[in-house]
Amino acid sequence: MPDDRAAFAVELNALDEIANKFLPNAASALRAPVEIITAHEGLEGPGRLQAVYDMEGAYANFTDSIGHRQSRGCDRIDETAQALRDIIALYRRADGQG
Repeated sequence: MPDDRAAFAVELNALDEIANKFLPNAASALRAPVEIITAHEGLEGPGRLQAVYDMEGAYANFTDSIGHRQSRGCDRIDETAQALRDIIALYRRADGQG
């Protein structure tokens, strides 16, 4: 029976860059427009949603939904990055690197 352990290799430095650079940058870029998406700017100015058009309320609900989903997605990216950091630390300890 062949030893499959030799076929499994982990590039810790590459994973470290993903966990500490690429994933946080992705979350930051996605998080940046959330306040704009959920601003609720009607024709009467910021935060004023009087009955200018019937669709303004529906649009505000729609943008709230998008902003909420985008925020949750960013949280999941942050959680994935943290899990990856934990995995990297575990591998480094197992290899005597940290």
